[in-house]
Amino acid sequence: MKKNMAFLLFFFAFNIHGLEFSYLCESIEILIIRETAKGNLEQKLTSLEYIEDAVKRGTAYINEIIQVLEFLYVDAIENNRDADGFNQVREKTAMCLGYITTEEARRILLFILQNDDDENVLAAALESLGKIASDGNEG
Repeated sequence: MKKNMAFLLFFFAFNIHGLEFSYLCESIEILIIRETAKGNLEQKLTSLEYIEDAVKRGTAYINEIIQVLEFLYVDAIENNRDADGFNQVREKTAMCLGYITTEEARRILLFILQNDDDENVLAAALESLGKIASDGNEG
């Protein structure tokens, strides 16, 4: 009986440690994403790749991810609208928002539709809104 109890305590402690480790890894990941998003064009595109991976994996930091996506879009539209390559940031941001089926993601996509003039960005925003709408109808 004592052996079984010791095993259960070990198993429980290991699982809690695993959860803490997983949570720590995700919190470090969001810090890296946030800081990378503040960089140059290449770093912004890299942060969007990290975001897409995290969202598809099911991150617990969805609100933070949405804030970074909003920052990336607003920065690209306000500070770099005419700079080469920043339309990619705006398009990829719209695509990533389609993986997030929240009202906040929908709000940002509507903002993109009202404030962008790039056909690829607008198409990505419309496609993402369609994903959100179809996911909302399934639930």
